[in-house]
Amino acid sequence: MMKKIQDAKRFRQIIRIFAKYGYSYVLDKNQNIGFISYLKRDEKLSALSTPEKIRKMFEELGVSFVKLGQMMSTRADLVGEKIAKELEKLQDDVAPFGFAIAEKQIESELKKPISKLFKSFDKTPIASASIGQVYGAVLKNKKKVIVKVQRPKIKEEIESDLRLIYYLTSIVQKHTFSKYGDLKTLVEEFDRYIHKELNYIVEGKNADIFRYNFLNDKDIFVPEIIWTHTTEYILTMDFIEGEKLKDLFNDQRKYKFHINKKRIAKLQARAFFEQVYMHGFFNADPHPSNLYILPNNKLALLDFGMTGRFSQPVLNDISNLFIFIISGDIENLVRQFMNMHIITVDADIAALKNDIYDLKDYYYNIALKNIKMGQFIQDLFCIFFKYRLKIPRDLYFFVRGLVLVEANGEKLDSNFNTIDECKPFIKEIIKKKVSPKRLRDRLKNALFDAEYILDEFPESLRNFVDNFGKKGLSINIEHKNLEVVANEMERVTNRISFALIISAIIVASALIMTIDKGLLLFGFPVLGILGFVFAAFLGFLMLLSLIRRGDIY
Repeated sequence: MMKKIQDAKRFRQIIRIFAKYGYSYVLDKNQNIGFISYLKRDEKLSALSTPEKIRKMFEELGVSFVKLGQMMSTRADLVGEKIAKELEKLQDDVAPFGFAIAEKQIESELKKPISKLFKSFDKTPIASASIGQVYGAVLKNKKKVIVKVQRPKIKEEIESDLRLIYYLTSIVQKHTFSKYGDLKTLVEEFDRYIHKELNYIVEGKNADIFRYNFLNDKDIFVPEIIWTHTTEYILTMDFIEGEKLKDLFNDQRKYKFHINKKRIAKLQARAFFEQVYMHGFFNADPHPSNLYILPNNKLALLDFGMTGRFSQPVLNDISNLFIFIISGDIENLVRQFMNMHIITVDADIAALKNDIYDLKDYYYNIALKNIKMGQFIQDLFCIFFKYRLKIPRDLYFFVRGLVLVEANGEKLDSNFNTIDECKPFIKEIIKKKVSPKRLRDRLKNALFDAEYILDEFPESLRNFVDNFGKKGLSINIEHKNLEVVANEMERVTNRISFALIISAIIVASALIMTIDKGLLLFGFPVLGILGFVFAAFLGFLMLLSLIRRGDIY
């Protein structure tokens, strides 16, 4: 498990923090780690609630765990509402690294001195985060750009932590902590996400897709990636001159140009719903720090590390969900979730429906224009957590994006309503469903399927008949858990046989007792007395066996 010395050192650091928060018992019961009992437990920290302990532990454990915690905050269906809410407070604030380190990283990746790559390069970073830092620069052709530089060795640190996180998850999942969710699924999802975020080429390619999708949109801008100055660890793109969306929430702040907040509220919602419903490829992190306002109230999209993708059938399913939620049609809503294989046949459907009806009743007296759609779906997913139902990753990414868009809109415009902004796109999807073109395409596909069946069926039937004539018909039956039934039947049969033997000994002994010949004891045949004693002994053994197995009360 521990591939490097740094893994071992990091592991010791992690278990010290585990112990500090009162979780050393988790490791102590599974591993022969002698020094765990000597680790210090902080009574004040260990007395906190589980969600608070997890958040504080993750903050103390560093970048990888903070990133994992941020991912967990988006998956209430896997970790529960309380933990998800608490982990929303996590911030990946880290001290910036020096320009000399950034310069060395850039020159190492782009194979040229920084003076030959750029006309000018600002030494002070514009922003600093856990994975990288952003600098302003000017290319040799005088084009202004921003350069994102990944922290040196951050990838190796995260890889090391991932190995330990997988190891710890296998231990923690066996304990009471596991009642808070499917940690293995969550860690696997985090593994996929963090590797994409660590590879700036992936982010650059995503940006190219978004740029192409909005190429003809006059109100939405996606910066161009400068591929000559981009690698896995360096990302260079157009410089954005504008206002961060998050700065618009401050009414006291003076802006560089006139901003129409109501227009921006609608525009950021349209951008998101167009990505989802028109392109099927969307930014799952429309955080106010990742959205910029340009002159003439245009919107610029940034940071494409976390994305989701929907196929056309899934878009139809999501549209149906919105229709049933808006109309309050719980029966069809549950049926739709079953069609999407989110609600499984082994779930307690009746109890689940009752909980959803209770949720509906809670929102019943709220006017439609005041309903927070994102919050309603999040509450719905929390019900799913109760029944251990798993939400597909991209669907949860959609809800995460929806909640952020809703929050952004409400802070910009008190009358903003997500449902109103979403309706045009849902109507468009419905139109496409019943359009002559779609019906024609479905009929064409059905005809192709029918043609294939007609072509293949005669030959398949002929092969079946030939094989039946030569080999006959053999049926393979797969049984599950029949060994348990067979063992139980064998046990019952053995007991019956044992009881019959005891009964036979008792009957034989009783018959012998009627005979007054042979060796007598107190006037009774000794053989008859021994038979009764032996039968009593066997009966006692059988009774003891029943008591031990708990088959007698």
